[in-house]
Amino acid sequence: MIRRSASQPRSAFTLIELLIAIAIIALLAALLLPAISKVRTFANRATATSEMNQLAAATTKFQSDWGFYPPSSFVIPSNVVTHSASIQLLKSKYPRWNPTTDGAGNITGASALPGGGLTLNGNQSLVYFLGGPAGTGWAADGPYAPSATSTTSMLYYTFQSSKLIAGTTFGYSGANVYMDPFGTPYAYFGSNKVGGKYNLTDSMTWNGTTIFPLMESGTKFVNEKTCQIICAGENGADDSLPTTSRGFGPGGVWVPGTGSYASSASGGDDFGNFNGGAPLNRRGE
Repeated sequence: MIRRSASQPRSAFTLIELLIAIAIIALLAALLLPAISKVRTFANRATATSEMNQLAAATTKFQSDWGFYPPSSFVIPSNVVTHSASIQLLKSKYPRWNPTTDGAGNITGASALPGGGLTLNGNQSLVYFLGGPAGTGWAADGPYAPSATSTTSMLYYTFQSSKLIAGTTFGYSGANVYMDPFGTPYAYFGSNKVGGKYNLTDSMTWNGTTIFPLMESGTKFVNEKTCQIICAGENGADDSLPTTSRGFGPGGVWVPGTGSYASSASGGDDFGNFNGGAPLNRRGE
């Protein structure tokens, strides 16, 4: 009778085998990370493009109801004299709104608006007008008060709360700004000047760069009679890049077909609601 020896169990991996396995995993990870990053960037660009188009559509509905686009800047009125321009803007929608005031013209009592006295840049103004003074819309049951405390309200856009950040985080007033998927506030400009143009003083500052409404030529603005919404793209929130390579480009003239916008690295990946999501320095293609 032939006796078979019991099979011997295999010993554990050797140190060399473990090192080889780790090296292979590290190599695969190094090959996959750039691809994953590109997919994430593509998805964020698609999300931002869709979001800007939705915001632009909301401003069009707002303009249809109010007669003007959300302005490129706005002061939430707290005084009927100092902020008379803001008062008149709100009274264009609520003509019978007569805010109560003290002897110095300060708005008091139930007439006071949340955030009264704050100066809003374009992004903050967009949030304010599309979302209403308290973020729940505008009164829709009578032309008496521009507040959302009524039983019905008009809400033009529902902003994601996780993307609303206090403006003081970025050196603005305390009103909220709305962030793009890359972690940078959108730039917004509304065309409200007589003749359907932008004011030459319209601007927004971000990371040391002043952004202006873009022009198609030296005399004609992009989206001359509507609005401009611009995303700073993936380099906007990349703190590993030098300051000159982050955020928005310098703006100026963008001519479709010539790629004359933002030749600098800082604006190389900017895109807006007017060019289908293509980087503005790539000829709008």
